[in-house]
Amino acid sequence: MVYYNIEIEGRIIQVPSEDDEMSVKRLKNHILRHFEKINYDNLVVSLRENNSIFNLDDNELVDCSQNFILEIED
Repeated sequence: MVYYNIEIEGRIIQVPSEDDEMSVKRLKNHILRHFEKINYDNLVVSLRENNSIFNLDDNELVDCSQNFILEIED
């Protein structure tokens, strides 16, 4: 099992998965298991790399060695 590190509101949550690589869409579905009353369309996942932040498309592939930022839109 691997863990995806996701920063939300200044804290890190670790999202477990069997796969060390997956699409952002699938990662969002794994994230939803950790929250109640939030739907898929409210999640925005970004990649933090080398002190920069990159917006991610749902179809992009990511892996567990990367660091992510999660925003929940109203």
